[in-house]
Order: sequence, then C-alpha cells, then structure tokens
Amino acid sequence: MTDFLTFLNTADLHTLTKIPDVTRTVAGNIIAARPFDFVEDCAKVRGVGKNLLGRMQSFFEMELNDSRNSAMIHVEED
Repeated sequence: MTDFLTFLNTADLHTLTKIPDVTRTVAGNIIAARPFDFVEDCAKVRGVGKNLLGRMQSFFEMELNDSRNSAMIHVEED
C-alpha cells in the first residue's frame, strides 16, 4: 500500500486526470492537499471520497501491472 501512497503524493495533474472520474479540479485538490500520511487521508479531499479512492487504487494497480508486463520480452520458440 505504500507504493500507492507514494503515487498519491507524487503523481502529476496529467497522470491523475487519466483516472476515470478524476477531473482537473479534483486532481488539483489532491495536489493541493499533499502530502498524505495515510492513503485514507486522500478520501477527505473535496471531490474524492472512498469510492473514487478505490478507483484510483485500481488504476494504480492496473498501471503497475501493465508496466511490469511491458518490461517482459517475448521469446518465440521454434
């Protein structure tokens, strides 16, 4: 969970707005409220709430998984 906390504390406006339902205004609110000591603190930001925080975490995990998979090299066998 600490990786997600780091994401919340460092993601730029462009990255945050890639998340479904995170508008520029909400992303700006998140950035202005930093730093967060706990992931749950982000749910207190105006416009976030627990549901959106959950979607943000799902987005983060999906992106993390995609970046790990793209680093793999596909080898074809004869």
